[in-house]
Amino acid sequence: SPFPSSERIVRVTGRVLHKIIRGKNDTNTTTSIITNLCFFTDGDRMISSSEDSPGEPFEDNRPGYTLAYVIGRAAHYIEQIQFVWQRTPLV
Repeated sequence: SPFPSSERIVRVTGRVLHKIIRGKNDTNTTTSIITNLCFFTDGDRMISSSEDSPGEPFEDNRPGYTLAYVIGRAAHYIEQIQFVWQRTPLV
């Protein structure tokens, strides 16, 4: 793990690019592609998947919660992603 075991992820930011794909019969579909993810800990550390990425920014965090796990779907790109948060234990 790139973070000390005592730290927890408390915020995720990223970028999503909406790409138009031309299909059969000249039909267009729009697909969302995650182009960047950044994870932030309660110890003010950050790890990023890349530097300059295209797309619109997004952010997900829940005050009083930490990231438990991530689920999603990918083929050639990360197309869907969901962050699952759990209540941060009081110490």
